[in-house]
Amino acid sequence: MIRLSIVSLFAEVDSSYTDLVFANAGWMIWVALAGALLAILTLLSYWRSSMPWTLKSLGILLRCLGIGILLVCLLEPLGTLERPKPQANVFAILVDTSNSIEVVSQDRLPPQSDKIKALLSDESQWQRKLSDDFRVRRYTFDSALEPVDTFEGVEYRGKESALYGSLASIAERFRGRPLAGVLLVTDGQATDRLDRVDNLVLQPAVDASTSGPQTRSLGRLGFPVYPVSVGKLTHSRDIRIASITTRQSDFETAPVTIQASITHTGFANQLVKVDLMDAGLKTVQSQSVVLKKDSEPVSVEFRFRPEKSGVQGYQIVVEKVPVAPSPTADSAKPDPDPLAATASGIGIGPTAQSKELTLGNNRRFQVVDRGRGPYQILYVAGRPNWEHKFLKRALEEDDEIQLSSLIRIAKKEAKFSFRDSRVDSANPLFSGFEDVTPEEKEKYDEPVFARLGGTKADQLKKGFPKDAEELFEYSAIILDDLEHDFFSLEQQSLLRQFIAVRGGGLLVLGGQESMRGKGFRNSVLSQILPVYGDEGLSEALATSSGNIAGGDDTPSVRYQMTREGWLQPFLRLAENEIAEKERLQRMPPFEVLNRTKGIKPGASVLAEASVSPDETVPVLVTQRFGKGRTAAFMIGDMWRWGLHHDGPGSSPIGQSWRQMVRWLIADVPKPIQMKLKDDAASSSKTAHILVDVKGTDFKAVDNAQVTVSIVSPSGKSSTAQAEGSSAVAGQYESTFVAEEEGVYTATSEVKALDGSAMGSSQLGWVYDPSAQEFQEIGDNTKVLESIASETGGSVVGWNDLDAFVSDLPSKKVPVSETRVFPLWHQSWVLLFAIACICFEWGLRRRYGLA
Repeated sequence: MIRLSIVSLFAEVDSSYTDLVFANAGWMIWVALAGALLAILTLLSYWRSSMPWTLKSLGILLRCLGIGILLVCLLEPLGTLERPKPQANVFAILVDTSNSIEVVSQDRLPPQSDKIKALLSDESQWQRKLSDDFRVRRYTFDSALEPVDTFEGVEYRGKESALYGSLASIAERFRGRPLAGVLLVTDGQATDRLDRVDNLVLQPAVDASTSGPQTRSLGRLGFPVYPVSVGKLTHSRDIRIASITTRQSDFETAPVTIQASITHTGFANQLVKVDLMDAGLKTVQSQSVVLKKDSEPVSVEFRFRPEKSGVQGYQIVVEKVPVAPSPTADSAKPDPDPLAATASGIGIGPTAQSKELTLGNNRRFQVVDRGRGPYQILYVAGRPNWEHKFLKRALEEDDEIQLSSLIRIAKKEAKFSFRDSRVDSANPLFSGFEDVTPEEKEKYDEPVFARLGGTKADQLKKGFPKDAEELFEYSAIILDDLEHDFFSLEQQSLLRQFIAVRGGGLLVLGGQESMRGKGFRNSVLSQILPVYGDEGLSEALATSSGNIAGGDDTPSVRYQMTREGWLQPFLRLAENEIAEKERLQRMPPFEVLNRTKGIKPGASVLAEASVSPDETVPVLVTQRFGKGRTAAFMIGDMWRWGLHHDGPGSSPIGQSWRQMVRWLIADVPKPIQMKLKDDAASSSKTAHILVDVKGTDFKAVDNAQVTVSIVSPSGKSSTAQAEGSSAVAGQYESTFVAEEEGVYTATSEVKALDGSAMGSSQLGWVYDPSAQEFQEIGDNTKVLESIASETGGSVVGWNDLDAFVSDLPSKKVPVSETRVFPLWHQSWVLLFAIACICFEWGLRRRYGLA
C-alpha cells in the first residue's frame, strides 16, 4: 500500500489536505509498464501525422491522461481525509458586554450593540452551522467571565472590559480539553493588563536544553483567538481626557502639579473649560482652552497647594463652552473672555456644539498624598546662634513639622583623676546658682545643653541620643557648627545607621567647627557626608569665624544655583526664572564659608559661591547614602539673609528653610507604611492593600494587630482586619473590591500585642474604569490584530462570519477523524477519462487519422 499527500480537490469534502492510498499497490509495476507501452504507441501514431505540433502535443497529452487515469483505477486508489470530529471539539464564543459597546454615534446611527444583538441571535445561520461540528460554549465578560446559554437579552452595561483576564480564564477552564478556538466579539478596549495572561495561565514545563525562550503572554493560551471586528464608528465626535500626570515638589506656594492632556475627534476650534475639583466638588481651579486639530492633544496644567495634608481626591472635568455666533458690527461688544473671543473669531457655530458621542471620558479622577505628620526634626548646635532663631520661626509655620533643639551652651572640661574631691564636680557654668539641684547639674566633664521644643518631658535629657529607639523617632537631623569629637564612636555609628538603615535625612551646616581637621577626615561622620573636609585652615582666609569670616576687609561670597540646582523645586522660591534670578540678586553676601577638599563620586552640587571672578566653590552638596540622604551646606551665616531683607512681606529665608526641610524628609520611610500590591492576576476593581509594620527600632513586627478602614467616594465606610503575610516579615494584607468610581481612602490603625497604639498610616487610590473603557471609540484595531497574530488566529470581518464558519473544518483542531473513500468509484473520475479520450479521438478524426 502506497500513501501520497495531495491537496484536496473534492467539493464534497472540507479539508486542508488529503492522503491518497493504493489498495492494489502490487500491480504498480505492471501498470507502469502498460502505461509506458501505450505512451510509446501514442507517439508513433502521431509521428507521421500532418497535424500542427501544438495539436499533436495536445492529442498525445489527452490520450495519455485518459488512459493513465484508467490504468490508475486498476490500483484501486482510496482517499483519506482529516477533518474535525463532529461534537468532539469545543468552540467558545466570548462577547464583551461593557459600556463602550453601547455608545451611540453622533448622527444617531444604530448603536454597536444592535449590530451585535443581530449577529448573536440564536437564529443566525453561522451559529447553527458552527453547532453542527463543534460543541459551542457561550460566555459574556465585563469585569469577569460569565457563562450563558444564550445571548438573547444580554445588556451592555459593564464598567470594565477584562479582556485579557477573560481569555486567561477560558484557558484555565479548558485546560486539557479539546478547545478548537475562541470567537471574540469586542472592540478591543481592555481595562486590564496583558500580563494577567502570564499570571493566570501556567506555563508548561520547558526542556532546559532548548535554546528558545519561553512563550509569553497571549502565545501561552494554547488556542487560536478570532476577534470579530465591530468597526470604527462613522461621524463620531467626542472630547476626551487622554491622560493625567501628577507631580509633587517641595515648592511651598504650589507643591502639587496636575497636568491633563485633552484630545478630541470632530471638535476642532471648540472652546472648552477644564475644571479641577476637590472631593466635595468644589472648583479649585478652572481654565479655558481652544482645541486644535483632531487627535492633537492640548495640555492643561494646574498648580496649587492643598488645603490640608494626607490623602485627598480630585477630579478633572472637561466640557464644551457654548459660544454664540459672532455678533454683527452694529451689536458687537467687547468679550470679557479673550479665549472666548478667539474661539468666536475662528468660527465656532452650532455644528461645533453638537452632541458628544459619550461623556464617560470627560472626567478623570486623581489622588494626591501630601503625607501626614508630625515629622520630628532634631537640630543640634555647638553654640547659641542666629541660625536657630530663623529656622525655628520658619518651621513654626508648618503644622506638620515639630522641631526639637539641642543647643550646647558650655563645653565639657578635661577629666583628671587627680582632681581634688572637695572641689565642686558640677560644670563651672552652674557656679552661683543655688536653686539648681545637684541632679540637674551636668558634671564638669559633660557639656551643658539647652533643650527647646521637645514634645516629651524627658526628651533629649541625656543629650544626643545614644540608642536607636530614641534616635529613630526623628525623620531628619540638622547639625550646626559641631566638631566631630562631639559624638562618641557609638553615636557616630548610630548616626550612620539612622541614615543607611532607617532612611533618615542629615543636613550639616557650615561653621567654625564643621567639617574640618584631620580628625574629621578619619571619622564616621566624614564617611557619611558627600564632601571631603578641609584638613586645615587656609592661611589667607583663616580667622576666628571660619575659613572666610566677617569684617570690613573680609572677603564675601555670593550664593548662586548650579544648573542641576535650577531643576530642584525646593531651591526655587519664585514662580518663574526671571523672578528667581532677581531674588538671588537681592540676597546679601555671606562671610562664613567652609571650604572642601573635594566632592565625592556620585554627589550632586546644587549651589555654589563665587569667591573670585575665576573661582567658585560648592555650597550645597547632596548624595544618597543607603536608604537615606545626606547634604552639606557650607555657608555658616545664612541668618544674614533674614537680617538684610528689605523687600515686601516677610523674609524669604523662612520659605527657604521650610522647603529645604521638606526636601530632607520627602523620602524618609515611616514605621508604618501602606501600599497597593501590583497584582496583574486580579481585576482592576480589586485592591490588595499591604501594610508594612516596623517597631521603634525599625525592625519588622510580626505580632501586631492591624485594622484597615476604607472610605468609598460616597463616604461609605468599611473595616477589615489585615492578615499577616506568609512571605514578607512584618507585612499585613487586606483585600477590598471597589464598586463605585472615584477616589478611595484607606487608613490602617496598628496596635501592639498588648493593645498599645503603634501608629497609623493612610493610602489613597483611584478606581476609574471609564477612563480606559472610553479611551478610544470603536475598534482598537491594534489590539485585535495583536491578539489574532499572537494566538494563531485571524481577525474576522463583521459580514464574513458565515464564510469563517464554513472554513473552520479546514483548520487544525485538537480532535479530528479520518475518512476513507474509493476514488475510482467517483463518477467524475470516469467521466474525465472518457472526456479526454473522446476529445483526442475528435482531433484525430478531424485530420483523417481515426
